[in-house]
Amino acid sequence: MKSILVPLSGVGDDAAPLELASRVARIFDSHIDGLHVRRNAVEEVNSLTMGAGAIAQETWDIIEADNLQCAEHARDVFHAFCRKKGIAVAPARLGASGSGASWSCLNDDFKRATVALGRVHELLVMSHHTERLGFTVSDLGDILVRCGRPLLLAPEKLPEKLCDTVVIAWKSSVESAHAVTAAMPLISKAKKVILLTVSEGNGDSGKVGGPEDLAMQLHYSAIEGEVRRIPCGHRGTAAAIVAEAAGADLLVIGGYGHSRAREFVLGGVTRELLAACSLPF
Repeated sequence: MKSILVPLSGVGDDAAPLELASRVARIFDSHIDGLHVRRNAVEEVNSLTMGAGAIAQETWDIIEADNLQCAEHARDVFHAFCRKKGIAVAPARLGASGSGASWSCLNDDFKRATVALGRVHELLVMSHHTERLGFTVSDLGDILVRCGRPLLLAPEKLPEKLCDTVVIAWKSSVESAHAVTAAMPLISKAKKVILLTVSEGNGDSGKVGGPEDLAMQLHYSAIEGEVRRIPCGHRGTAAAIVAEAAGADLLVIGGYGHSRAREFVLGGVTRELLAACSLPF
């Protein structure tokens, strides 16, 4: 995890994703790329006018001034954070080599730019609070699926540590397998690893590919995992995971296992975790 991309909204407090990224960077001597994507005023106008594209000059000026203010605030927060942490900021654009940080502001579509740049980084760190970035939870899901890189989400209040206790929410699925592979650098640093499976009462206990099998494979990497099977009950899978993971430092979970349409209609574990989980995941 030598290269970390941190998109900043310029709205509210961007400190949490920066702090989370810096903790990862300290462990792996990583480079942090701060990014702000200025909203496209023309696209905003088209959205506001339902494609008509005609607005008063005063409204246009307000949109432009707001976009500029967000960009300046994001830049100021990034540089102030780096000064506070003693992180050297290189003047070059994204991709400067070695540890430290660099800053970039682009005029583009936020989701498109984040996906494209996320693909060339080893880790993407963002805020839990998607509304501050001006997009929906579904947009966040698109970024996760399309960028093909691990995504680490920061809550407003971070735990004191990053990797003392790591909970892996395990289900024998492609998404869970990818999540464990992506998080292995962090899992390997943990003092305690909990392999958590939520039983939905369909006789899943003892099936091949369960948490016991994962624990055996992690043992080969000198990682000792504690297996916990908990019932789902009436609270739902996401609520069961949140309750059992309370007090941990990091939750590893695969996202969006169903079709995007079904996730949107039914909510899905991923969407519910975004609303309820107070851990980085």
